[in-house]
Amino acid sequence: MPLVVIDIAAKSFAQPDAELTVTDIEYFEKQFGTIPDHACVMMHSGWEKRLRTVHS
Repeated sequence: MPLVVIDIAAKSFAQPDAELTVTDIEYFEKQFGTIPDHACVMMHSGWEKRLRTVHS
């Protein structure tokens, strides 16, 4: 099964409640081609940069 990761990190940095939209998918496909049938589509939001590490 193909895996596709759509990166919206820049959008979510400017707008913390950003969501993956049809427009994001269409933009991705213009850049990289049509998403294959039965692909697993994932989103990268960049939120890992907002997490704090807790040390015990």
